[in-house]
Amino acid sequence: MIAPMIPLMSLFTETLAAFGAAAIVLVSVIVFLTLFYRALAWISSIGSKSEAVSVRGVLSKSTLANVHLAGGKTFERVRFLGFTKSASLKDHLPYELHGMIILEDEQGMRTMVRAVDIRMIAVIPEDTGPDRVPRP
Repeated sequence: MIAPMIPLMSLFTETLAAFGAAAIVLVSVIVFLTLFYRALAWISSIGSKSEAVSVRGVLSKSTLANVHLAGGKTFERVRFLGFTKSASLKDHLPYELHGMIILEDEQGMRTMVRAVDIRMIAVIPEDTGPDRVPRP
């Protein structure tokens, strides 16, 4: 009775060896693809920072402006710091925060406003003192 068990045991070890090799290959492929896509996500997230808004001669980081929104709210005497970039889908911001303007008031409080809600931007002249001579 022991003689028929030897071929059966040999078959079991050969099957286990074949499945073991396939399992090692499968785990290796999964690990490789995980590392590859993590590296790809890291490379694509390097450039996903907010960018500065600057319109030559009109808006810069030091220009004060009044921003009027669609709902009637007005942000007075704020600076444009930048906007959230919506070109990349793989960044650290939720979808709802894409395409927002970053404003900062004179006290340093920062506010993010949806760009599509802005109806008008009124740029404040630089010298608004009481002795300012109005232009004719």
